[in-house]
Amino acid sequence: MVTIFPNPASDKLVVRMLGISNAIITVFDVAGNKIDVNSISVGLKAFLDVQHLAPGIYQIEIITNGIQLMNKFVIE
Repeated sequence: MVTIFPNPASDKLVVRMLGISNAIITVFDVAGNKIDVNSISVGLKAFLDVQHLAPGIYQIEIITNGIQLMNKFVIE
């Protein structure tokens, strides 16, 4: 299970991953351009710095054990 908060965000985005130990987290803009990539090896939470992102809607992709999870978030 993956939870993303706060949404909308302004400076940091928390990705809480229950039952996931290794993941690649990629952020895309609304046009589908890759903005940021993070690799998480161990831990229940990933903290993403999003203060450099312009206000708008973004998509986050989490790939773990061959499974792709997608979700949207908003930057204020």
